[in-house]
Amino acid sequence: MRTCAVITLLVAVLGVPAGLLWAWLAPDVAYVVIRGRALPLDPEGQGPIAADGTFAIIAVVAGLVCGALAYLAGGAATTSRCCSA
Repeated sequence: MRTCAVITLLVAVLGVPAGLLWAWLAPDVAYVVIRGRALPLDPEGQGPIAADGTFAIIAVVAGLVCGALAYLAGGAATTSRCCSA
């Protein structure tokens, strides 16, 4: 159980740098407020899609790295017990 808590804490702490990296890499998307609703300034633009793609790539890489480190740190038996509880 201790291994699970350490892995969970490390993944949560590493989420902050991943979020900051995403904020730095993702393109800026401009919005305008009309009648209380936020609408994209360029509705035909690719900015929101690029931001989602950037997030997906960072999340996949972070997940693979965290999974590999958890496997190496605890071994296959410990990791499977942690995730199956």
